[in-house]
Amino acid sequence: MSRIQTWLLRICAVGLILLLQGPVILTQEIAWAGMLVTYTRDRGLARGVAETFDGEHPCAMCHKAAKMKNDETGGKPAEQRRDEAMRLRLKWAEMLPPKWQRLRNPVAVDVSMEKPVGLFAAAGRGREAPLPPPPRRV
Repeated sequence: MSRIQTWLLRICAVGLILLLQGPVILTQEIAWAGMLVTYTRDRGLARGVAETFDGEHPCAMCHKAAKMKNDETGGKPAEQRRDEAMRLRLKWAEMLPPKWQRLRNPVAVDVSMEKPVGLFAAAGRGREAPLPPPPRRV
């Protein structure tokens, strides 16, 4: 490969990292690298690696990455974000026309589900497919 292609691949890789929760992950990885160097130099290899990744000895950059992640999520707990994402998926599924909701194997459909998403979730399952677990109580 030429140098231009190599640099283009590197730029694409950095772009993909930034698209996949970029700044937060990048900041956290840089923090871990710095902590690993500092902690292993000061405390030895085994203890330095353990303290880097145990979560009990964060550095200033770790605090900054946590703050950035909290700002991105709006301070909402993971369960609430998951529920909002599920509601959005249900809205999109309800906008699909009924002809797209037909299945090749209608025997596999759980008719107790009211939402069209239930049809999609059951697609491709056989008659002996296990049922999904009941929802957890919190």
